[in-house]
Amino acid sequence: MSTTAAAPPPSYPNLHGRSFAITGGCGYVGHRIALHLLAHGATLVRRLDVMAPRPHAPSAFDPKPLGSETLNALFETRTEYERCDLRDREAVRRGLRGVDAVFHVASFGMSGRDMLNTAMVMAVNVDGTRHVLDAANELGVQAVCYTSTTNVCFSGRPLVNQDERLPYVPDHQHVDYYSRTKCIAEQLVLQAARDTSHTRAQALRTCAIRPAGIYGEAEERHLPRIVALMRRGLFCFTIGSPDSLVEFVYVDNLVHAHLLAVDKLLSSDLPSPPSTPSSSSSSPWSPGLVNGEAFFISDCQPINNFEFFRPLLLGLGYSYPRLRLPFLFMYYLAFMIEVPPSAPPAATLSRLIPCIHTHYLSDSLVACTSHRIANLQLSAPHSSRGLQGTRPAVRLEMPEPHSHSLVRLE
Repeated sequence: MSTTAAAPPPSYPNLHGRSFAITGGCGYVGHRIALHLLAHGATLVRRLDVMAPRPHAPSAFDPKPLGSETLNALFETRTEYERCDLRDREAVRRGLRGVDAVFHVASFGMSGRDMLNTAMVMAVNVDGTRHVLDAANELGVQAVCYTSTTNVCFSGRPLVNQDERLPYVPDHQHVDYYSRTKCIAEQLVLQAARDTSHTRAQALRTCAIRPAGIYGEAEERHLPRIVALMRRGLFCFTIGSPDSLVEFVYVDNLVHAHLLAVDKLLSSDLPSPPSTPSSSSSSPWSPGLVNGEAFFISDCQPINNFEFFRPLLLGLGYSYPRLRLPFLFMYYLAFMIEVPPSAPPAATLSRLIPCIHTHYLSDSLVACTSHRIANLQLSAPHSSRGLQGTRPAVRLEMPEPHSHSLVRLE
């Protein structure tokens, strides 16, 4: 791991002295958002989750400028936990009382057996989002930032050098049911910024953050499974073309985007979104605006999905696989695994397609320097949005021979 000159610490002046709720606040991303909110002056962070709360264990990766001991003390005194099932309208309402803004991070059914429970996926991701928006409007919450997914615009067809003007994927073309529900929920969130039917003096301010694949220290969903495959000797081949590229985002880069977005939404001089949204077949895209908008977020380093794990393989003492299987072979194998549909998902179609087909949103070096995916103060065409200041703090550094470095801190 190597370092370069430190960039100025991020500034979120509108977060200081505010109170926040985080749905999914005990999950990986939600927990990190809570830590960074505390480090930047939040007076209250309420974590809403069906999971039991995790204590904060101080580490070298605690957000600056606070030290680990100070942050640990703030975590004990300025955070609350409430068990909250998003399907329960009253529980959501209780969880949002008295807060200035909501980070709506919770979701259900992204992977594993949960993907098969489509009724639950719809109830949590769509109905739960409606409950969050209804409660926010009823209680006078100022802003809601929704954690979406890049898959709202990805149907399995290659995407190269695209931006937020990409249309939403039609309902019947999503790669999985989870992505379909996230797409519906995102549109509800963005439309809420244009809803003038409520009696509140000022419309709810909203935006959506669309992360790429998330990685980072103590990530619990994907990396442990990859490591388990390596230890069992099952990470022995790659799939598809080595030229296919996808994107990832380091967790604190993603958290930075969330905090930057809410900081802008809480600004006193934030412009309102156009009263008429984009057509129902396309994503809203209004240059210069944050309210009612969606932003793709990644590290701006398109990379082959399997090459991404090369440093991890080498670092653990394994060899990178030389065998490459054709996509069509794995496609039919995944199809057979999904029959019967009650079988546990392993190499299922919905997980295979995003890993193999190219989908990234810029190949512009100039744009990546200022983080073009979020369209934050960029010089690239069609990329001058209102969120200014996002720049990846951690970037991948692919290893030279006999080197095991995974990331570079900037």
